[in-house]
Amino acid sequence: MKKKFTVILIGLVLVILVAIGKCFSLGHVPRETDQTSKIEENTQETVAKLVLDEPQDNYYLYHVLLGIYKDSQRDPEDALTELASFAAKYEGEDVSAYDTDPLKGAFGAMAQMLKARIYAEKGDIRKALVSYEYAISRYGDIEIIGEDMHSSGPFGKTGAFALLCIANIYFDKPEKSLETYHRLIRQYPKAKKNYYEGGGQFDVEAFRKIVRITEKKYSSERVIIECNQVLRESKNEELICKVLLTKARKLAELNKTRESIETFQEIITKYPEVKTYYYPSREEHYALTASREAAALERKIEDEGLNDREKD
Repeated sequence: MKKKFTVILIGLVLVILVAIGKCFSLGHVPRETDQTSKIEENTQETVAKLVLDEPQDNYYLYHVLLGIYKDSQRDPEDALTELASFAAKYEGEDVSAYDTDPLKGAFGAMAQMLKARIYAEKGDIRKALVSYEYAISRYGDIEIIGEDMHSSGPFGKTGAFALLCIANIYFDKPEKSLETYHRLIRQYPKAKKNYYEGGGQFDVEAFRKIVRITEKKYSSERVIIECNQVLRESKNEELICKVLLTKARKLAELNKTRESIETFQEIITKYPEVKTYYYPSREEHYALTASREAAALERKIEDEGLNDREKD
């Protein structure tokens, strides 16, 4: 491993020196941007060649994906061709970023997700959707580094990441987006979305997006309808508590105070030990939150009753 790294390091240094030497040997004083872009292109080509020629490890394959994504910003078609070549050769290889544990068999899944992303960013939505659906059907349960492939995460199941991406493609079609988030909740219950430190759950994130869309595009009544659908779909107690809490608050906004209190009571009686998953340093039982808010509504009812009596 050390020998291979030394060979690659020497190769990179030589490429940079040769690129700089060529610029000045032609009697041309290059602009800084010209020189930098030429060096970057030569370096990327050399890294790709070394990766192809040398025995692989999962760190280098991670860097290959990053390099291809960067290339796609300049020439998406060339990047797609290069990606297909690597995917065919290293389909089942593990991938890791820096000091993270290897993600088993993740190269093919990450290559497919990258392919879909390149299509989406170049505006070919049909091919992007087809590529994401293929990622779900073939690699759905394989753990990958998602989104921007940052070394600190997030890490999670390919299918869950793909559904988030599909929902995002439908950002201007709220009904299709909502349908996709509900699909994620059904297909990947309790699937974790982890970072190097901390994390969350995909279905909880999907529910937050559902609430955001319905609040922005529709109404509090529609939020309650969506909450009821999630309650039918999910068996994740942490998500169920979050949904009941949201539903109870929306009922209170609509002045359905008794129904709101009953919904808070459902959390208190059925899920007394469930805590929030995010931010462990700020953990709190949902039942405690529900108790406080239900008590506040009870006081409101008493105050309104007292006021009514005083008016009489």
